[in-house]
Amino acid sequence: MRLVAGGLLLLALSAVAVAESQVESKGAAATEVTLDDLQGVTLHVLFSVATRFRNRYGEFTGGRTSRLEARIGPGSAIRWTNRITGWADTSGGRNEKHMTRQGQGAIGAPTKNKDHSEDNLWLIEDNTLTLLRVYETGGAMLKIGLQKSASGLSCSATHIPAREVGAGSSKETSAAGGMVVTLSVRPLGSPTCRIAK
Repeated sequence: MRLVAGGLLLLALSAVAVAESQVESKGAAATEVTLDDLQGVTLHVLFSVATRFRNRYGEFTGGRTSRLEARIGPGSAIRWTNRITGWADTSGGRNEKHMTRQGQGAIGAPTKNKDHSEDNLWLIEDNTLTLLRVYETGGAMLKIGLQKSASGLSCSATHIPAREVGAGSSKETSAAGGMVVTLSVRPLGSPTCRIAK
């Protein structure tokens, strides 16, 4: 398990997040969101990226849309499902593939997806729930900003892809089978987030 690499990647991503994250702390005036507030909550996050990538079939432009659902409780337990649609723009048109990744564990404790394709770590701090994902090479961070008001809980999200220092392009399991090397990535629109009980 690459948890040491994951920890180092987390430190690097934290520095990037300060500059790039759209999830901003509300300061001392904000109402703190605690783990107790999140019991029985399901978070729904949708985000898309455009990519240039290489797999066993060649090099392509395309993208990926992730639909993540994460349910919290009891206590620090968390279960999640990530439904991924990946596509490649080919000479014959758009070629889509679908994949579902699932996992469960506890907030604050490292774990792996059920298919062992990623190391994962969920953290909660300063009204932000963070998912750190470590691939075979590289990784990504999903930051979910949490807000509490008289009308209830709401959320916003930021997805931050990252390369592992000195390791080259990110490499992970492909929906088309085998491995995919991500050569470049950029967001497609803004992530959306909602909370349901």
